[in-house]
Amino acid sequence: ISKLSTMNIVKEIGVLQQGSDNVETQENLMSEEDETDETVADKYIMQPIDTPYTGAGIKIGVIEDVPYYSNATHLQGMDITNYNTANTNYFNHATKVLSVLCGQKQSLNGIEYQGVAPDASIYFAIFTGDLETPLYWMVIEQKVSLINISMRTSGNYYYNLNDCYLDCVVQQYRVSIVKSGGNDTFITTPGMAYNVITVGNMSNTMDDNGNYLINSSSSSYEEASYLTNKPDICAFGTNVHMLYNNEEVNLGHGTSFATPQVTGTIALMMEATPALRMNPHLVKSILLTSADDEHVSKTDADDSLRCETLSYDTNYLGSATPITREKTGAGILNIKAAVENARQPVAYSFVFTSNGSKATNEIFISSYMHFKVGLVFEKADHDLISANNLYNTSVNFEMVDINTGEVVFSSLATEANSPSANDNVKIFDIETKRSGTYVFRVTCSGIDISDETGTNVPDIHQTSHEKINVALSITCSCLNPTRDLETVPYTNESSAELYSCDSIGCSHVLLTD
Repeated sequence: ISKLSTMNIVKEIGVLQQGSDNVETQENLMSEEDETDETVADKYIMQPIDTPYTGAGIKIGVIEDVPYYSNATHLQGMDITNYNTANTNYFNHATKVLSVLCGQKQSLNGIEYQGVAPDASIYFAIFTGDLETPLYWMVIEQKVSLINISMRTSGNYYYNLNDCYLDCVVQQYRVSIVKSGGNDTFITTPGMAYNVITVGNMSNTMDDNGNYLINSSSSSYEEASYLTNKPDICAFGTNVHMLYNNEEVNLGHGTSFATPQVTGTIALMMEATPALRMNPHLVKSILLTSADDEHVSKTDADDSLRCETLSYDTNYLGSATPITREKTGAGILNIKAAVENARQPVAYSFVFTSNGSKATNEIFISSYMHFKVGLVFEKADHDLISANNLYNTSVNFEMVDINTGEVVFSSLATEANSPSANDNVKIFDIETKRSGTYVFRVTCSGIDISDETGTNVPDIHQTSHEKINVALSITCSCLNPTRDLETVPYTNESSAELYSCDSIGCSHVLLTD
């Protein structure tokens, strides 16, 4: 303990009671921070202080249905290429989206404003009736890695051709697409696409327990029962402070302004780990397991967990709780945690061309440690999903004790409780009862990929694919959402073992006997 106290990485030292969720002092610090921070929404727009990335070198496509004000001061000096926009007849919406995503640093009334990824390269196009044309320009000609869509293509609230088209583009061309969920009740198309990241609007209003409430009047969450749960994640999209014009601070409300926060964060993740530029399934898994689900209100009956808590009475596993909720998805965007988990990810990418199983490396996990496991797999065929034409590919994971061979947890146990058997996102908060070495075994079944070809445009084919990309990421939630960039060394003492759970992507130190 004396040695620990001299390490710069150590912020506090406390006693970890077996069976407790957190060190008591950490809980107190977290609640105090929430109570005293009156501008919580601002910090999710500002460049994260402890994140040394700015989106440099990342190409981001932005699709809007209106032009932006190119003469705005905070957009000057930005690296932006336009496809079909002019300086006249601009609208608030597109200007605000760009302000949140990549606005340049400006000071106004003593406050500094800056977009999440100010050094990213932007490729802007206006939607004029079809997605194929701007996507062709962005994906094929400009080689973008990431696309932000804060507008709807239609008012249909079921899986349609545009949703299907985006699913095919993500799977075939390995680009990450982030879509606003909508500001009504039903998820708007193409936000129902399985492979995109759909974003909801979290309010900065808290319930009586100090947890944030979803904006029930400006965040869509319902979709047909045969579809996967949306939104995937939420960001603060209520009372968003942003620069709109040269000398004007504007408040924004809606999923349109939550979405570029997520897109900007992914740009930082891609800058930290360039391999993520071609792995949208890994991006999605790491992003969602990094979300803050602890400070999301569960007081609203409609915002309850989609699945009941699963308790396993074994010598190994304490509990496994499904994370994704009907209205809030995986929780609130956590920029810092997402970037750090991307920088040193504990993530695995598997490719399945037929039914079968694959396993991760061996992973040591300490006793009474909370960690998240996120499984994301991509919809890989061109078919329109409907109640009569389900997407039946199923991917599940098991946690296996390598010493005994026992399966201590299986996500299959949750299938009967899920409202959609077609979910392609599975996230669990798991607590172990005792230390051990485990592997996670991923199993894919129901693969039936035909050779049919759907609607085509030049070089972007809405077609079937002969593989399914699967991502499994593991993040420690013991200090979520406050984490450090440094790495704690692993040591071994005579009577006690000092474990750093950076073995699963965290710098939190645990003392176990």
